[in-house]
Amino acid sequence: MEDLYLPALRGRFGDRTYYSCLVPMSEVRARINYADKVHKRSAALSKWLQRVLKEGRAQEIADYLREQNERFFNSLVVAVYGGEPLWFSAGRISANHENFNPNEISDEVRESIGFLKFSGGEKLFALDGQHRLAGIKLCLEDAESDLSEDFQSILFIGHKKTAAGEQKTRRLFTTLNKTAKPVSKSEIIALDEDDVMAITTRRLVESHPFFEGSRIAFNSSANLSPSDRTSLTTIINLYEILSVLFTKINPKSKLGDLKHYRPSDADLDNYREIAIEFFCKLSSAFPPLGKFFSTDDYSSIVRKFRTESGGNILFRPIGLVIISEAISALMKGREIDEAFDLISTARLDLSSPPFRDVLWSPKGGMTSRKALARDLLLHSLDPSLLAKKRQKDVGSQYAVALGRDPRDWESALATLE
Repeated sequence: MEDLYLPALRGRFGDRTYYSCLVPMSEVRARINYADKVHKRSAALSKWLQRVLKEGRAQEIADYLREQNERFFNSLVVAVYGGEPLWFSAGRISANHENFNPNEISDEVRESIGFLKFSGGEKLFALDGQHRLAGIKLCLEDAESDLSEDFQSILFIGHKKTAAGEQKTRRLFTTLNKTAKPVSKSEIIALDEDDVMAITTRRLVESHPFFEGSRIAFNSSANLSPSDRTSLTTIINLYEILSVLFTKINPKSKLGDLKHYRPSDADLDNYREIAIEFFCKLSSAFPPLGKFFSTDDYSSIVRKFRTESGGNILFRPIGLVIISEAISALMKGREIDEAFDLISTARLDLSSPPFRDVLWSPKGGMTSRKALARDLLLHSLDPSLLAKKRQKDVGSQYAVALGRDPRDWESALATLE
């Protein structure tokens, strides 16, 4: 392998020296390996350093790199195992601009700018970013990919092949992965420019009267505060409803594609119209919801239908998701308007079957048995939607919730008719 010179910044963090370099993607593919490949003869060390690579995740990343012109990755962290990359300080810096005086630059800064030379004998493995590395390698298998023209930012860290060096590297690997925090859903909704549900959520709360004012709570979770007597639901719950709508009720793409690949502006406008039409149908099917959307005094509607004794399931975030999922199930063999006609006949009082003692406890308030509540609602509307075996399972769970013997599942389900 030929010598490789990389523009670099040298720095220190704690007791480590590291180098921040710009590396051509073709060299990333050729020179950097996964931890398990470097240590394939050492099962113990491989166990410490290996992070399982999932093919589906690598493919997802590769698709992103191929299809997204605005692609970008943060830095990979790569350990240098064996070999001795050479550091060359840039040395003298001459003035090329009237506002630049090299004499004002400290010696410390001068010594931090230079080049890192790799001879090809080094073994390089990713401490952080193995899934991104897998996606890069997979993408570059395509001869037509333009990714090879890109540069990846990489932080190189030295690794000594000693017991102490291996322990130090293991500690860094686990530290990087333990302290990494996934992006929260609220951050995705607020900032993501590719996620269709996030973009549509923002457009709805910013520009549609159904969601203006305090109708939607900007909470960091899907749940409403117990003291909230104004909002219908939360912005995260709205995102979840749109996920059901765009993937199950009116499916046009897979969830992964909707999250990672921004469609055209015309398609985004279409998704917004699909969402508005869905909520219009909900407001027509359920008059209390229609009143909430149409009146300026919407807080009075919330207080009427979300009470200490339960109230209407539509005025609970989990209830809106259940209704959306139920509409999706009812559309098997039906048109969407037929599904809405059928679900409009559902009993929505939390203190009555099928929600009492399942989704709502008179003593303890809301519970989290969403799937059971949804299946009981579907059974009450159309028993044929649940296969006989599934009916028995749902009925047994319902019997237990009612304080009965699970073998009494048929009579438990009969109470829903």
